[in-house]
Amino acid sequence: MNGAIGVSHATYKLSNLYNIYLTPAYALGDSSLGYLKLGYSATQLKLTAGSDTIAPGQVTSYNLNGYILGAGYKQYLTGNIYGFIEGNFNKYQSVSASTTSCNGYCGTMGGNIGLSSYSFLTGIGYKF
Repeated sequence: MNGAIGVSHATYKLSNLYNIYLTPAYALGDSSLGYLKLGYSATQLKLTAGSDTIAPGQVTSYNLNGYILGAGYKQYLTGNIYGFIEGNFNKYQSVSASTTSCNGYCGTMGGNIGLSSYSFLTGIGYKF
């Protein structure tokens, strides 16, 4: 994934992503559940300075914390086998980032990096 801070290009990568959440559920019938998801999410953002910066290739890491919200539906098909559909939203804190570029002239550029994402899941599971 590529991003830009001012005119200085950078690349960034997310790693070490994890979520801890609660999923309270409500029985909608004998074989179906509706549920909500609420929790904590964290990841590490690694920003690599572009070739037009003072320190090309320099990596700066940021640990970001946030929350996860979601909702889903689970339908038991037979015995312990179920199908599900779920939607989630993750939102992380914003961090300030800056870089110094010498693309014709030298200057420091900066901005805020904010991360958020949506995910939609569908699948089949087994209850142990």
